Amino acid sequence: MNPGSWIALAIILTVAEFFVPGLVIIWFAIGAFLTSLIVLAGVENIYLQFASWMILSGISLYFGIKYVRTPLLQKNQQNKSFEEPQGLKGKIDKDEDGYKVVLEKPYHGISKWNFRFSENFSSRKPKSGMKVKVVGVDGIALIVEPVSGKSSPESSSNKL
Repeated sequence: MNPGSWIALAIILTVAEFFVPGLVIIWFAIGAFLTSLIVLAGVENIYLQFASWMILSGISLYFGIKYVRTPLLQKNQQNKSFEEPQGLKGKIDKDEDGYKVVLEKPYHGISKWNFRFSENFSSRKPKSGMKVKVVGVDGIALIVEPVSGKSSPESSSNKL
C-alpha cells in the first residue's frame, strides 16, 4: 500500500471514533498514520506494513489507555456532580413563585431550589429567612430541616 492509503485509513478510523464510545479506534488511526511514515521511509512489503500497523497500533493503544484515556475518565468522574447535597445549608426565601430554599453553595450549578420539609418537620410552615440544611432529594425538590431545630416539633409537643 502507498502512504496515501495509510493516511486515508487513519482519517477513516479517526472519523469512526466519533461514532464509537470509549476512545479506542483512535489508537489504530495513529498506528495507520505512523505506518504511512514507515512506508514513506521505503518499506514496500505489504506484510511488514500490516505488521507495523498492528505493532504501532498496539503500542499507541497501550500508552493511550494508560496515559490518556484512564486519566481522562478519572478526571471526568471527579468532575461529575453526582455527590448528594446532604449537609448543604441555605435559607428560605419567598419570591413570585412561592417559597424556595437558597443554598449557600450551588448544587448542580443552581442556588435556588424547590423544597419540602422532612417528615420530622412536615407540620412546619416556611418563613422567609429561616435557616435550613439539606437532608435529601425528592425528584426536583430538596428535602430540608431547620438548622436550629434539634428535635422534631411533633415529638416535643407530645411530651407531657
